[in-house]
Amino acid sequence: MTKPIVNARAMLLERGKKILLQRGYFALSVSGLTKQCNMGTGTFYSYFPSKADLAVAIAQKDWDEMLTQMDLAINSKLAFEEKLRHIYLELKAFTDVYMTYWAQFGAERGNVERFAVIQTNCIRQVAERVLRVIREITREYPEVVLPLASDKLALLIVENMFVIAKTPVFTFDNFAKFLRNWAFVIKTANKGN
Repeated sequence: MTKPIVNARAMLLERGKKILLQRGYFALSVSGLTKQCNMGTGTFYSYFPSKADLAVAIAQKDWDEMLTQMDLAINSKLAFEEKLRHIYLELKAFTDVYMTYWAQFGAERGNVERFAVIQTNCIRQVAERVLRVIREITREYPEVVLPLASDKLALLIVENMFVIAKTPVFTFDNFAKFLRNWAFVIKTANKGN
């Protein structure tokens, strides 16, 4: 009788992550991973329905940790812009690690729709956090006039954070300056009336 592998799921996640981050999604194979873990492929499939499900589980763990760090910053005494900066830095750190393999995952046949759903959900989760920060500043400074509904502004900010995280052309500081001058304008009394 075969001896059960202790912490097989954790081992698959750990070694799978190593392969994904070092060699990419396309380099990960169930048979190669299970061989490296000294287990049968049946053991793999008792924990994960597919290679794609393993990849999602690996990214999900770090994604959840990133969201926790964002929440800590949002709930802190940091100033508005510093909260946004912290959200951006967490997002950038995640994309720096996962961008290559995540793009490969999304390009693989059979994952395109799933990737679109995951991407939409990820953007929504971060936008919910940015929305909390926007609501906080508009409560604190009621004279701030937003150019869009706060939920649409939060979504726009997050989508731009993803773009900025992927390219060195535009920095968060440039983006924060733009937001100060466009999105968070202080309403002034009209002296002509």
